[in-house]
Amino acid sequence: MSYKIFTNNPLLEEHLRNLPDMKHEIKWMHNPASDVLVAVRASVRAGAALASNPMSGVRSTQGREQKRKNLTLAPKQVAHNPYISILVTTPKDSMDFQSIKQIEEALAVYKKNASLRFMAHRDESVVQFQQQDMNCLLEALAGIDE
Repeated sequence: MSYKIFTNNPLLEEHLRNLPDMKHEIKWMHNPASDVLVAVRASVRAGAALASNPMSGVRSTQGREQKRKNLTLAPKQVAHNPYISILVTTPKDSMDFQSIKQIEEALAVYKKNASLRFMAHRDESVVQFQQQDMNCLLEALAGIDE
């Protein structure tokens, strides 16, 4: 199965582009996290399914009977991060309603915390935010490539 990665994280984008065996499409967006979520929502509405949780970055397990994995990051921690990377499946013929629910919930959390995210972030925290997001997405990728 092929996947698409939506990201606004320049550190992750650079890392993935330098991988010689990268087989997933990367949708690099030089936009705020909320715009990445809106693009993912459009993809989900077109039939893609979330393969990583937008509020933790960790891989969502395949199959409806299995519970979704969660990282130890609280939604507020993720919502304060200006960088977001989400993994989705290629579109199918039908919509995945669990994915729609998750992406709508993520958008609501991001909108609710928007003012906090744009508070003054020191330069050193930008790298930490990028690294945190990248680690979550790489964990999700490792789970699907097993």
